[in-house]
Amino acid sequence: MAKEKSKKTCKKELMEKIKALENELSHEKALAEERLTQIKYLRADFDNYVKKLDAEKQEYAKIANEKLILDLLPLLDDFESAIKTGVCDLHGLSLLYSKLLKVCEAHGLKKIDALNKKFDPNLHEVIQKEVCDKDDGLIISEFQSGYMLNSKVIRPSKVKIAVKS
Repeated sequence: MAKEKSKKTCKKELMEKIKALENELSHEKALAEERLTQIKYLRADFDNYVKKLDAEKQEYAKIANEKLILDLLPLLDDFESAIKTGVCDLHGLSLLYSKLLKVCEAHGLKKIDALNKKFDPNLHEVIQKEVCDKDDGLIISEFQSGYMLNSKVIRPSKVKIAVKS
C-alpha cells in the first residue's frame, strides 16, 4: 500500500512538473513572439531610416550643386558680356580663366602640380617618354592638367617623363 501511495505521489508530482513546464513553455513562446514582433518593428524602422538618409543625401547633393552653379553664374555673365561686346582677347580670356579657377578652388578643386616633379602613378599618367640627361622619372612636359577634388584625384595629369639613356 505504501508503494501504491508513493506511485500516486510520484504521478501527481510528475503531472505538476509537466503542468509547470507547459506553463513555462507557453510563457517562453509568448515572449519569443513578442521579441519577434519587436524585431520586425525595428527592422521596419531601420529601413525607413535608411530611406530617409538616402533622400537627405540626395538633397544635400542638390544643394551643393546649386551653390556651385550660383557661384558660376557671374562667370557666365562675364563670358556673355565679352561675347556681346567682342572683347575676347587673350588678356580677357586669361582673366575669365582665373575667375573660373578661383570658383572651382573654393569648391574643393585643386590643380595637380606636375611639371619638374617626380612621376607619381597616383597623380600622373604617362603619355610619352623621352630619353634625355634629366633624372629618371622626372616630368618634363604636361599635356593635360590633372585635378583633385578635396583629396581625391578626379583626373590625373597626362605627362611626358624623362628616361635615362
